[in-house]
Amino acid sequence: MEIIILIVIAFIFVGVMIAYFIWGIFSAIVLHIEYKQLKKFEAEFRSAVINSQPTWEEIHEIARIRSINRSDVLDICHKTMRAIMVGSDKDLSSHKDLIRSYIEKHNEVEPFEGIPTDIRIHLERLSEKIGSQRDLLEPLTNQIKDLLSVNQKERRYQKYYTMGGFVIGLLGLGFAIYVYFWSPTKSAIPCEPPQVVNPDNANKSLQQTP
Repeated sequence: MEIIILIVIAFIFVGVMIAYFIWGIFSAIVLHIEYKQLKKFEAEFRSAVINSQPTWEEIHEIARIRSINRSDVLDICHKTMRAIMVGSDKDLSSHKDLIRSYIEKHNEVEPFEGIPTDIRIHLERLSEKIGSQRDLLEPLTNQIKDLLSVNQKERRYQKYYTMGGFVIGLLGLGFAIYVYFWSPTKSAIPCEPPQVVNPDNANKSLQQTP
């Protein structure tokens, strides 16, 4: 019975480890493909700004072909803008105003981009009520986005910790099974058969005792 239980546990353990390994490989491949697409779009963004100075809508058309979402496009604009301001990108320094216009256009069209739907609904209603004074919401919107960014980082770390704890738990379970069934100390202890005492010999020894 113990052998059957051991085989079942071993199959479950191996199956879970294989599934986890396949999931990890698949996730790594997806992340690698997304990273390559983002790098290709970043190179096309630079080339387009230098050669043709496209509009914000045309930039989004290029991003759509590469399956790049709006938030990543905005991040690339901010990254490029920072590189221009610190002087590390001389090729795009003459197009500083164009890239700034991209950021302003995005904030005008999608002022609440990246904010959860349940919060965005209230912000949109408030924006409609205040009308032309929508700029008053920008500090609040930026504060919410900063808080969401910090929360996303914490959730990402928690996911890594959970995955690591799961793997350590599986390894601990495997080690516990090994110790229980194949413990070297357990197998090294000889099992001596019980000694059977002959009643006749016991009586003789008692009679010889003074």
